[in-house]
Amino acid sequence: MVSRPWVLLLLVALLICPPRRAASDLWSLPGGSPAASPTPEIPDGPEVFSFYRAPVADHQGRVHAIKSRVQEMEDWDGTRWELHPCPAHPNALTDLSVDNSGRVWGFTYEEVLIWEPSGKQWMPFTNLRVALETMLLRDRKLSFPGNHRWAITFSGNGRAAYWSYGPEKLNYFDGKQWREWRKEELIHGWIKFDETNGYLNLVTYDQLWSFDGQKWQTTHCRNSPDRSIEIRKLVTT
Repeated sequence: MVSRPWVLLLLVALLICPPRRAASDLWSLPGGSPAASPTPEIPDGPEVFSFYRAPVADHQGRVHAIKSRVQEMEDWDGTRWELHPCPAHPNALTDLSVDNSGRVWGFTYEEVLIWEPSGKQWMPFTNLRVALETMLLRDRKLSFPGNHRWAITFSGNGRAAYWSYGPEKLNYFDGKQWREWRKEELIHGWIKFDETNGYLNLVTYDQLWSFDGQKWQTTHCRNSPDRSIEIRKLVTT
């Protein structure tokens, strides 16, 4: 039995945090190269790391991420990082997403920057509306596969909708122009285009709202088993 408590604490600390191995010692590990030139030891003191945020992967397996220190986007191709300096913009990059064509969308508080891998160039837009409208007119099947923090929903035929905040409102692009509804006009809920009739659906706890291109129709569903089943199906698909 250990008679002094500090000795026990020291043993526990050594088990949890073993002494750091010098860089030169790595050559003696399996897979090392003893014939290589000696590697200097890692100096004591602060160590420098590169921090990345909002990583996303495209269909070719490349990883895109925001390099925090310089607020630029970098790509990882499996071997090395490549920096893609962004065009001048007043707000910091906060999020990334990859669309169905492999373009990388960089989001700020206001501006949107789209990286085109094939052309190795950025396309800057003043806001999300302008970016979506421009790209939907080019590609009516535009979408963001997988989860996306902006929660943009696409119809697959040139339309899109999303909630924005400050002030809170629902934004809807019908393929030609934008419409919007503020929270005073429309209750907040989960949105998705109906795959059967193409309507924009808005789901709340006990209601299903549908916009047919002209007007909203709402149905109270709490006491309607059939409509409740319809809501559950909509949310899970």
